[in-house]
Amino acid sequence: MKVTVLLSEEPLSLDAAFRAVLDPACGGTALFVGTTRSPNQGREVDELQYEAYVELARPEMERVARKAAASARSTWPTGSGWWARPSPA
Repeated sequence: MKVTVLLSEEPLSLDAAFRAVLDPACGGTALFVGTTRSPNQGREVDELQYEAYVELARPEMERVARKAAASARSTWPTGSGWWARPSPA
């Protein structure tokens, strides 16, 4: 099972994410891109800020990615990729 995890302060690339999880044994590749919803609860949203303690966040992201891939593996050949970008300090 292929699992890809990236935690980076640099802007994320959809092309790089797609290439990282692309697997010829799989019949499809799906990417999810989250965006900021504005307005939210009646207030305008200018930005979101994220923080991560890398030493804890990366292993947890890997654990969740492996669990997600394993849950679908009985039906399809699968891998999992989780990429995140905390807000620059």
